Amino acid sequence: AGRNLDHGVFVPLVLMPTLMNIPVVQLSLPELSGQRGAEVARHCLEVGRALAPLRSRGVLIIGSGLSSNAAAKPKHLERWTEQLKQLCCKAHPSQRYEGLRQWTYSLPHAREVHGREEHLLPLHMVAGAALDDRGQVLGDFREHDRAMTHFAFG
Repeated sequence: AGRNLDHGVFVPLVLMPTLMNIPVVQLSLPELSGQRGAEVARHCLEVGRALAPLRSRGVLIIGSGLSSNAAAKPKHLERWTEQLKQLCCKAHPSQRYEGLRQWTYSLPHAREVHGREEHLLPLHMVAGAALDDRGQVLGDFREHDRAMTHFAFG
């Protein structure tokens, strides 16, 4: 109440009530007009890297988005999701960085699954902050033709 948070911050906090009373700083995504793909993805990864030292001071970095944001053929959605999980959880961190930077080329059916990237880019920020930590999948859900895959790093 009275916190004026974006839905990308507010919704996860509502789902995790124990976090509702902690101080929160929300970051906005970089300006997307005129830029797409690798340049914006690189910027988000670098913002995450800049935030990485805060982790050692007990700061929790949460990225809230969707692992898919457009109606996609079920087979394409599954292939996308499996490759995204491989990239975040199994790939060497330098491969993860490069794969996420070039996500429109490195992940199958990228633009079918994400016509616009603003719901994917929070993952880039937290993956950038993860540095050398590998990811793990905390949950992998489907609602209609959307994928909601939850990752944790560290």
